[in-house]
Amino acid sequence: MNTLHTRHDSLLGLGGLFVAGALLSFSALAATPAPTPSAQAAEINAKFEQDKANCLATKAGAERTVCLNQATRARTSARNAPIYDDATYRHNKFDRCRVLSGDEARDCFARMKGEGTTSGSVEGGGIYREKVTIEVGAVPTPTPAASAP
Repeated sequence: MNTLHTRHDSLLGLGGLFVAGALLSFSALAATPAPTPSAQAAEINAKFEQDKANCLATKAGAERTVCLNQATRARTSARNAPIYDDATYRHNKFDRCRVLSGDEARDCFARMKGEGTTSGSVEGGGIYREKVTIEVGAVPTPTPAASAP
């Protein structure tokens, strides 16, 4: 019997969007070394100084205070964000497959390695991965239909 198996992964939701974004940016990150903690801190501080200067130049009174508070919160958030490197992205990419077993796990790992087709985007709401496996087996013998009297 010929059987057509189609396995799908759909990354939806906020967590899925994060993972999808990480997967999409993986190839770009592979070409660029991850920033060192000190380089990343310098970038965060430079961004904060730019935001602070914009607040002081364009806002007045309570708006300036709100703007400065937002810039400070953004800097704190950036400082507390985890640093991801290529190894972390590769590990995270396969995490969803580790909870599966058998053919499902094998097919999931294959999709994460790039086998099959990929469509969609983070902006569109998710990345859709599909791998079609055609299994060829014995053709079942038809059972004779009972003849009507």
